[in-house]
Amino acid sequence: MEELIKVKNECQNIKMKYLVRVRKPDTNEYVAFNVPLANDMPMEIKDLILDSIIQKVRGLDCVPFNPTITEVGMLECLPVSEVNNYDNIHAAVTSTFSESVSELDFDDIWGYCICIRYGNNSVKEAIFFKKFAYPKVLKQSILMTIVGDVYNKLDSDIVTVDNETHAFSLNNILYILNKGQFERFFNYSSSYQKVVTESIETLKELDVIENFDVFVGNCLNSDTLTRRLVKIITDERFETLKRNMHNVQSVVDDFSLNVKLEGGKIVYDEDSPVSDIITLIRGACVIGALDKEKYLASDTKVVEAR
Repeated sequence: MEELIKVKNECQNIKMKYLVRVRKPDTNEYVAFNVPLANDMPMEIKDLILDSIIQKVRGLDCVPFNPTITEVGMLECLPVSEVNNYDNIHAAVTSTFSESVSELDFDDIWGYCICIRYGNNSVKEAIFFKKFAYPKVLKQSILMTIVGDVYNKLDSDIVTVDNETHAFSLNNILYILNKGQFERFFNYSSSYQKVVTESIETLKELDVIENFDVFVGNCLNSDTLTRRLVKIITDERFETLKRNMHNVQSVVDDFSLNVKLEGGKIVYDEDSPVSDIITLIRGACVIGALDKEKYLASDTKVVEAR
């Protein structure tokens, strides 16, 4: 909060740039287009977005970014070194060379960034990110402006900047204000799918799910299931399943899961809900320590013995 107030009050320079994503076989590249802002517009934009962000984050505690769950009343964050595509985006946005906005096709805009250099003693950098969506109402309408007493048609592109920001970086930490748009901006969907596809052969060797390829394929058809699958892969929950396969049937029975078990492994077929299998593997079937009730948890965290 204090740092955001410094960004607002100690602003030295503001630049706004549109980003266009260029897909490559193994990566994404980004091209930045400079957006010239006239007169007092930079300061107006700065106050617009910062007043909104300061209001949103006031009183929130920061928690590490979790791809599978969003905690209400918390501000998720992670080091910029761990943000997917961050280096490529940062390089494009902070480059001294940018393409002219007159060369930009607005249909190609991936998002925009507002870069603020601030500080009275040492100059720091804050960057605000927003995924761009060209309003259909503007594209499919006749745009007019009044000149005197007559409305004339506008032939130029119309763009808006509002107070909505999807993520921002300060002191090498990126803070997430809109998780879905943050993931779209930094192209996490392809990153998640890459984690899954690169893990398939290793996970198949564990031999814990019959028809494993079909199971994974159906997970990849859903962004939500893909995120959950990535989480259980990175948490090594498939290995945990392998070690504790003898407990699976009792968990399935106690928590009424629609999961089939044959020959010492889970059998996946067209009648098997993917969500129930993932719930089982990620350890979401828990018993409350206080009331001994059975719960399906949205997330779990190992508590180390003291």
